[in-house]
Amino acid sequence: MGNNTSTLPDAVIDDSPILTTQDWSLHHAESADNGPLSVFIGQKSSQDSSLSALAKGLKQYRHPSILKYYAWAPNGNQVYLFTEKVCPISLVRSQQNPYSTGLGIFQICQAVKFLHQTGGLTHGNLIENSIFVTPAGEWRLAGLDSVTSITQTLPGSLQRDSEMLRDILALGILITELLARNDDNFYKIA
Repeated sequence: MGNNTSTLPDAVIDDSPILTTQDWSLHHAESADNGPLSVFIGQKSSQDSSLSALAKGLKQYRHPSILKYYAWAPNGNQVYLFTEKVCPISLVRSQQNPYSTGLGIFQICQAVKFLHQTGGLTHGNLIENSIFVTPAGEWRLAGLDSVTSITQTLPGSLQRDSEMLRDILALGILITELLARNDDNFYKIA
């Protein structure tokens, strides 16, 4: 778990977003100091926005399989979350072969394991929209805007286990959906 409060004033942000949601748009950017980046741009409406919560989660919970946080930069009526360069899995899904899908699923499982065992947290939003892919093909877990502490909200091991089981069930459903999209011809390769 880490901390980084730097800003990236030298970043050049692409005008056209690669993805737009109701809360933010995702753009590619280039920084002289950090190279290629991604930037989530949202409206500066409140500190409790989903983009603000995502930034706090990425900043606090560091793991190789969690989207890497670089900076949070408010500017005028917009806020900017700078991360390592990624693309949503939904946009590159057709480029994923069964081997890269298997490795990506393993990386997401490692991130969830880290949140549960090391962080004492549940993700609470394990869906395809929470997965991003780096240019090197590594999968990163994001969607940390719904993370909750297991120990603070639920006293007792039975309740704690049930919260973790909800994450595991969601992870199982996600894995099933991702594997169902693989080409059946893969299994016919000799």
